[in-house]
Amino acid sequence: MRASDPDASERRARRVLACARKGARSPPPRPMPKAKRALMIGISGCSRSGKTTLAKALAEELGEQRTTVICQDSFASARLAARQESGWESSDSIEHTQFRQAVVDAMCSSSSHKFVVVEGFRAFHDAELVALLDRLLWFELSRATCRARRMATTRVSESMFAKHLWPRHVEYAERCFRENGPLASRAVTVLDGEVDAATVLQAAVAAIKGDRATAAVLSDHPGCVVSSGSPSPTATSTAASAAASIGTPPMRTERTLVQPAVDKLHRVLAELEPGARVGVLTLLGSLCPITLGHVQLFVEARAMLLGQSAQCAPAKLERFDSVVGFCSLNCAAHVDRKLRAKGEASLSLGDRRRLLEMAVEEYGWIAWEAREGETVDALTKSYPHLSFVPFTMNGADDVLRYRKWSWAGPAMRMITMGRPGDTQAVIDGARRAGVDLDAGHFLIGPELPDISSSAARWAIAHGDTAAAARHLHPRVLAWCRENNVWQAAPTQHGVPQTAGQ
Repeated sequence: MRASDPDASERRARRVLACARKGARSPPPRPMPKAKRALMIGISGCSRSGKTTLAKALAEELGEQRTTVICQDSFASARLAARQESGWESSDSIEHTQFRQAVVDAMCSSSSHKFVVVEGFRAFHDAELVALLDRLLWFELSRATCRARRMATTRVSESMFAKHLWPRHVEYAERCFRENGPLASRAVTVLDGEVDAATVLQAAVAAIKGDRATAAVLSDHPGCVVSSGSPSPTATSTAASAAASIGTPPMRTERTLVQPAVDKLHRVLAELEPGARVGVLTLLGSLCPITLGHVQLFVEARAMLLGQSAQCAPAKLERFDSVVGFCSLNCAAHVDRKLRAKGEASLSLGDRRRLLEMAVEEYGWIAWEAREGETVDALTKSYPHLSFVPFTMNGADDVLRYRKWSWAGPAMRMITMGRPGDTQAVIDGARRAGVDLDAGHFLIGPELPDISSSAARWAIAHGDTAAAARHLHPRVLAWCRENNVWQAAPTQHGVPQTAGQ
């Protein structure tokens, strides 16, 4: 093929589509002048995960004159949506053939563009379209955050979210990443939709520019993981954790992610009378390692909901018959990045989970879950005679930093644990925003001492066993000492330099 051939891009697109229709892998791109071959970038993930924001940011970063953005929303069909039980949340509400043709047209007319960005909540539904894409970016977002963001923007009913929006996303994710699915044999960059947009953009740009070297580049970016293979281990975990949130068997895992938590809480829930109201506390954090203070958050929040706390409960807060709690962990990339910046070693996700389970073993009502809020649906299915009411827990400093009081409402209830110096600022900010503190949607808990893991790591690094014991469960402390994590080392500028696994 001559480099000057004006039909080069079109023939490339036709070759890719032909291979996709035959079930073959995409042929590698033939050498072409950069002006004749746009880099095709795909972005997908659940509602409100940050897809459109990233697409617009990429256009600015890569050059708006050199970038075409194709939004799948432009191909949503009211006619098709009306035929689906899940309406607009169905994969079949999209004119996929027209969407694909628009991508092919952009690819074939790329003489004026170097980048084509394709984004949508079902952008990877069509295997033929996926075969055209050179870079694949997938957003992960917790069920709780997805719901909070959706309710704060384009609201849907709680029933629509629980029965259609989230379950349809789970089905889509599972289909994409399953064996022989559109993404099974492709390298996928998984972006953490929970982190700020600037961090996501930085990680996405690194992935777009990096090819195989991207993996090394991305190690410096939190919330970003490169996965590849058939099927991808990271991708499999992505689909499995999502599927667990509605009890769907994810790729033959048979609900293994949620079942241990449901089993642990059985003794607490089985004794309740039909119609009993159960508060569900969730906490997401790095927990490297989990401290006694983290556990105390659950204890204090439970006492508030049960009317056993000295803290005055909101006037309109309903009565709760029981309370259960779930603790989930931030991804390894985020924790590694955060501790590396401090010159400290981090624990693996598996080790943090092991320590978490040690710390809460004696609490029959607290369990680990893979993704924040994902076990609520499993509980509802296992105990349909009970009423479950979720509450996300945050520290006052975090709520103040991100103004999270604006997220609170009937569909997103929150408990903010006080912290000296931040509690009153949170109360004032919520009131200025018009939040009704008596409604029972945004609760303020008692002020607790610093629950950060930093002090525990510092005590271990300095050999101060007494101080470490004030922060850590005895079994957690023993494990840390036995495994020589955060051993003391020479200090630099007063900051202990640590070693870990």
